Amino acid sequence: MVGDMPRVKTSLTFDELSMPIFRARAAAAGMDVSRWIERAGLRKAANEDPDTIDALYANLSREERAAIVALEALDRAGPAE
Repeated sequence: MVGDMPRVKTSLTFDELSMPIFRARAAAAGMDVSRWIERAGLRKAANEDPDTIDALYANLSREERAAIVALEALDRAGPAE
């Protein structure tokens, strides 16, 4: 779930060779497959259309936006020495 957006139940069909890859990547990330696929799709959409990021941010809570700002600041600061 992104921010306070409600979840929608859906049914998707994937290539049988894709699902083992999705399951393995989800397991490595400590997520269920549904959540991993959702995040992968959002990342892809954001890479192709920067307005997607603005739309996602608009649905985040104040706390979530503050956490993102803090993480971005850490990224800019670089590794601690």
